[in-house]
Amino acid sequence: MVIGTSSTCLPVAGLPRLGGYSSQISKEKEVTDIIADNQIDYKMKQSILILIAFLFLAGNSFGQLKPKFEPNEYKEILGVYAHSITDTVFSKGIPKPTTLRVESESPTVGLENKWHLWVNESEKIAVFSIRGTVPNPTSWLVNFYSAMIPTQGKMKFQTDYMFDYSFSKDPKAFVHVGWTLSTGALAESLLPIMTELTERGFRDFIVTGHSQGGAISYLVAAMLMKMNEANA
Repeated sequence: MVIGTSSTCLPVAGLPRLGGYSSQISKEKEVTDIIADNQIDYKMKQSILILIAFLFLAGNSFGQLKPKFEPNEYKEILGVYAHSITDTVFSKGIPKPTTLRVESESPTVGLENKWHLWVNESEKIAVFSIRGTVPNPTSWLVNFYSAMIPTQGKMKFQTDYMFDYSFSKDPKAFVHVGWTLSTGALAESLLPIMTELTERGFRDFIVTGHSQGGAISYLVAAMLMKMNEANA
């Protein structure tokens, strides 16, 4: 679903420079409609994997961004997601990543949301894999809570955490409220970890996810790009 590449690199204060994959789907509504249909078979090895990647590459194992599909890169990131979850039927036949290792994972937050962090220490590459829908009503509520809200606003999760978000400057743009809630819940732990990784010398970050996790990845993408603009 996400094809093509872009090698644009933007400076970010306090975060690495980011480039990224660009979607060939021209309308944001098409993306939300596709995911909201929930017609993904979780038991299929040939499952749809939505990838959002933010990369500033300077000769790493994935190679420089190129204007076509890169099989080795796809294989590694597919393996990251497949082996971040406990469903052995899903991961059967999908090779484990050879250049990345699991470093940490977040607690389960929000509406059953979670990320896993994989790293390549020598190449300073970090991959955040965002979990998709899990089989319980709370997790499915994220998908069904599909009202559309403005792309800029605030959400108060706890007395000491306010998610101040901005996904687009277009006043006519709206986002899925359930996936926005999940993005906010995950951002509380994800952004500090990104800062820590940057201090360790990491400059290449990939954010990926399957199903619901793929939808949330799009919002994480937009959030980071807006942070780029704000801190440029």
